[in-house]
Amino acid sequence: MTSGRSGLAGWSLVCWLLTLGMAQGSVGPVPAQRLPFTLIPPSERWEVGLSGHLIGTLRRAAEQGDPEAQYDLGVLHERGEGMPVSLGEAERWYRLAAEQGFAMAQYNLGVLCIEGEGVRRRDGEGVKWFRLAAEQGMAEAQFNLGVMYQAGRGVTRDVTQAYAWIALAASGGIEQAGVWLVFLERVMTAQQRLRARRLVENWQPVQVVDH
Repeated sequence: MTSGRSGLAGWSLVCWLLTLGMAQGSVGPVPAQRLPFTLIPPSERWEVGLSGHLIGTLRRAAEQGDPEAQYDLGVLHERGEGMPVSLGEAERWYRLAAEQGFAMAQYNLGVLCIEGEGVRRRDGEGVKWFRLAAEQGMAEAQFNLGVMYQAGRGVTRDVTQAYAWIALAASGGIEQAGVWLVFLERVMTAQQRLRARRLVENWQPVQVVDH
């Protein structure tokens, strides 16, 4: 890690969504794409660098139940930063933070479940964690949840729900969401579009107790 990055939480974690199959209808498939997201914002809680002392401090905080430390430790295990790569350990620490309502851990845990690389693939569980993060207002999770609804992976296919979640992601700044909205509008009925827009208008984020 270079000295110009700020703390453990300054790294980019690239999460890939698997290529999706054909959508119903005659207008062709949803554009297949892999979507990198930077999920870990800078944190001032940790020093710059990966000294043994820093990792030890981080681990102690994680073991004491600090969800941000648990999340950061999961990132280290997933990336192999300062320790061997272990997706099993990454999943374990993400899960501990996710169960406390930490949205980024919920998102990353959802990605691990759906990718199934190094851990057992579980689409349904991945949708669960995406939903929990999406309900808190995390745009990346909203987008992926919408895509899962469109593809019918881990959840019954529902273009109304797909449109609503992807529209929320678009309002949250996910550029790719606009392409999907155009596609979905072409395969939806007028009634489906109306229901989706009402879902968006009435949506309110879930409030989680501060950590």
